Amino acid sequence: MNPRTRVGLTLAVAVAVPRAVPAAEMPYGWFKAGNQPSQYEMGLDATIRHDGRASAFIRSNTAALTGFGTLMQTADASDYKGKRVRFSGWVKSEKVGDLPGTHEPGWAGLWLRADAPATSGRRSDSVAFDNMQNRAIKGTNDWKSYEIVLDIPSETAALAFGLLLAGDGQVWMDTLNFEVVGTDVAVTAPAKPALQPPQNLAFDAPMVPRGVLRTIMSAQAGYKQKNPDTGYACDFATLVASRFLSDSRPWSEAQDGFRYTIECANKDKPQSSYRAAAVPVSGTGTTVYCATEAAQLLKAEGTAAACFEKGTPADK
Repeated sequence: MNPRTRVGLTLAVAVAVPRAVPAAEMPYGWFKAGNQPSQYEMGLDATIRHDGRASAFIRSNTAALTGFGTLMQTADASDYKGKRVRFSGWVKSEKVGDLPGTHEPGWAGLWLRADAPATSGRRSDSVAFDNMQNRAIKGTNDWKSYEIVLDIPSETAALAFGLLLAGDGQVWMDTLNFEVVGTDVAVTAPAKPALQPPQNLAFDAPMVPRGVLRTIMSAQAGYKQKNPDTGYACDFATLVASRFLSDSRPWSEAQDGFRYTIECANKDKPQSSYRAAAVPVSGTGTTVYCATEAAQLLKAEGTAAACFEKGTPADK
């Protein structure tokens, strides 16, 4: 692999007025990408670095962030096919996810993807991937070594890799490295869920409280968007009358062992918040599920109040 792939990357120092980075300062062999690359500045930083002459950085340049940016490159996978590979590097972060009022808190991470060759006019298929989202870099942190370990399938044609920033803040990277490791080194990519046999073919399976709450959350988001002067709905009847929830279910009655509620914290309009809960009826369990306008789905033992106050993510 070209020695220049062992590149350092870093994020610029926070200043009162961000300095625009000329395109000429982009690191050799790297390019800017992402679903909103224009919302980020990227380039070399000769001041903040882990070692060597420079690092590379990504920095958000607007408060109206709607996507992510990445500084990346692609490389021939020939040396790594059929092997377990560790991609590692040093990363420093500054105020990642600190912007108040953002719907999705910011995060950053190294990432590595193995791509199979394109066939029949189709784009190449990803056959292995990890972007550290399940162990994301957040906040302000000094230089720290991070790694991704993936099994690279034999059909891989190219490796794509880099550093990404989703949301506000700034990050630097430096001293990256690729190495083949043994099977004693664990892979870092989240395990893919096992496929299930055919199920619920008669569509009569019991309602799952997490699924019902996600339906309520989606209904609330749609209702608020259509009714900005009203905000969120504070009862099921409003959502049903507006056709954001089906009228085929008795929303105010217990269903499959759970009773569902919606409430608003205040009576002013437009309603800027709501709380929904799924509480088991007597004798069916103790786990309560709850949701808020912040798109959080939580669970706790005991009461809905306990869920709102100290609930943990429901999917963990």
